[in-house]
Amino acid sequence: MSAIVIQGNKKDLKLLEKLAQKIGGKVSSLSDEQVDDIIFGKMLDEAKTGEEVSRNTIMDKLK
Repeated sequence: MSAIVIQGNKKDLKLLEKLAQKIGGKVSSLSDEQVDDIIFGKMLDEAKTGEEVSRNTIMDKLK
């Protein structure tokens, strides 16, 4: 399954929603908080290095 997130004004989003439904797509509305969570998760995925860091190192950085 693939998905896209489109942010815009209500009028344009309603038009896009109708178009997506007409061509057989599923449409789900997301809250601003859900969109922020998706974007933050994407940023975290992009920042992954695969390097392991000890708990003490993390706690020292948080101080």
